[in-house]
Amino acid sequence: MLAQQGECRKHTLDLSGDGKHNLGPHPRDVQANLIAQGLTVNGLLIGTDPRFGQNRRYGQIGELSAYYRAWVILGPGAFVEVALGFEEYEQAMVRKLRRELEAPAMSAIRPAHRLALRRPAPQ
Repeated sequence: MLAQQGECRKHTLDLSGDGKHNLGPHPRDVQANLIAQGLTVNGLLIGTDPRFGQNRRYGQIGELSAYYRAWVILGPGAFVEVALGFEEYEQAMVRKLRRELEAPAMSAIRPAHRLALRRPAPQ
């Protein structure tokens, strides 16, 4: 579907989940193809339900973050955003979208003839 789109500065896939892959090919088996297409893959992790306790939640998030960094996210500027449970999913999604939509800071070197026009005349 991305190949059917017009020219874009960046093509990004977003993956959200609360666990490791459990259906289809392992992410390592498709990474080379995604890289060849010039894609960026970002992830949004969702921690376990708080009924399991904070220590287990933080442990699970640490494990999933390492998994996503190793096998899921890729490409320039790829990142993982974390939601501490489904109750924080909306806020995490907003953070992720803002980060993805931030315009890169760009500047240009002005040609020498334009710089000369801005310099005060010698006296």
